[in-house]
Amino acid sequence: MFLTATTSPWALHSLSAADALTRSKAYAQVGRLVRDLSGNSSALAPKLASSPLQEDDKAYSLSLDLPGVGKEHLRIQIEDTVLRVETLEGAPRNYRAVYEFAQEIDSASSQARVEHGVLHLSLTKKLPVNKATELSIS
Repeated sequence: MFLTATTSPWALHSLSAADALTRSKAYAQVGRLVRDLSGNSSALAPKLASSPLQEDDKAYSLSLDLPGVGKEHLRIQIEDTVLRVETLEGAPRNYRAVYEFAQEIDSASSQARVEHGVLHLSLTKKLPVNKATELSIS
């Protein structure tokens, strides 16, 4: 049996073990939610749509849920291996996310489209260029 305070800190009543367990589980869930929202900035980033990041030899495919946001409200920037997606001022919702990929992205051949509140990105991988030069032996 556990003791807990009611409305007054001086008035105590008994709490069964089952009630105490139920309360501790509820407090643990609230605690996890607070930690996620305060310490993890990705909790505020747009959620991945039903299909997560997909990759093949030539491209990355990424879908982001952005309900209510049209293409006129989005800025998408690609710099080497980094993709930035953010809404512009005046957009109905605020989103900002940065993704880093293992291979450079070719912005000239990549594509983006918004369909029914989902941003679909097809990001073409840049082919690595061999910059090796042959050294002559003297």
